Amino acid sequence: MSSIPKLALSIAIVLLTIQLGSSLACAPAKPDGPKTTSMGESAPSALARVKEKGKLVILTVPHQENSFTKTNLGTGPMKLSGTREDFQGIDIDIMGAFADHLGVELEIRPTVGPEGIPGYEHLIPALGRGDGDIIASSFTITKEREEIIDFSTPYFFVYRAVVTRTDQGLSSAEDLKGKKAVILPGTSQENHLRKAGFSESDILFVEFSLETYSSVLEGLADFTLQDSPSAERVVQDYPELMIAFPFDDQEDQYGFGVAQGSDLLPALDEFLAEMKASGKLEEMTRL
Repeated sequence: MSSIPKLALSIAIVLLTIQLGSSLACAPAKPDGPKTTSMGESAPSALARVKEKGKLVILTVPHQENSFTKTNLGTGPMKLSGTREDFQGIDIDIMGAFADHLGVELEIRPTVGPEGIPGYEHLIPALGRGDGDIIASSFTITKEREEIIDFSTPYFFVYRAVVTRTDQGLSSAEDLKGKKAVILPGTSQENHLRKAGFSESDILFVEFSLETYSSVLEGLADFTLQDSPSAERVVQDYPELMIAFPFDDQEDQYGFGVAQGSDLLPALDEFLAEMKASGKLEEMTRL
C-alpha cells in the first residue's frame, strides 16, 4: 500500500473514532465549580477546589501520532471525559503523577468544537470557562498565550520542522516564499507562519494532524510546519515525506497552562522541579 492511501485510511480511522466517541457521550462534561468572567477560578481557591472535588481535570487535544496525548484505542473510541486508562502519552503520565502527588484522581477532557472535532483553538477558551484545571497538550509557550494564561516551567524542548515531499527540492526558508503551507488552526505553527509573513491565502487549515501530512503527499500544500517529535515520528512511516530543514534557529518549549493567578502554578512548578531533580522527568519525556 502506498503512503497516500495508507495515510488516508489512518485519518478515516481517527475520524470514525472521534465520531463514535462523540455520539456515545450524551454531552460534553460540565465544568466543575462556579464559572467566572476571568480565566477560570479565583487564584486562592484553585488548589483547594481540586483537592475538595478529589480530581484534577486536564484539557487536551488527542492525536494518534502524538507522543504526548492520544486516545487509547484499546479501551474504545475517544471519550469526552475519561481517565488515564482511556488516554496515553507523556502529558497523561506527567499529569497522572501530579494528580497522585496531590492525592486526587485524574480526569482527561478533550476540547472539541461544535462538530465534535478536537482542536487547539478550543483549549484556552475551555480553560477560561472553567472546564478544566490545566491545559496539558504538548502546548507551546508563546508570548501571545502568556498574555492570557500562565505557564508552568518548561518540561520539553522542540524545534520547528519543515516537512515536505522528498521530490520537492526545498532546502531553506527562502524556498518557502510563494509556497502553500498546511497546518492546524490555533497552533503555535500558525503563529510562527504569520510572523514570517504568510497570509491567509498562503495557509491551508485542516482539522486533523495526520491530514496536514496527507495534504502535502497529495499536493494540496507544499509543506507543513510541525513540532519535531511529531515530524520525526511520521516521516519514519511515510518514505515520500522528509524533514527538509528547521524553519528557523529558534527552539520552542512545552509548558502546562493554568488560569492567570492560579495557585496550582507554584504547586505544579514545585512538583516538576522535584521530578527533574530525581531524574523521573527526563525518564518520562524520553521519546
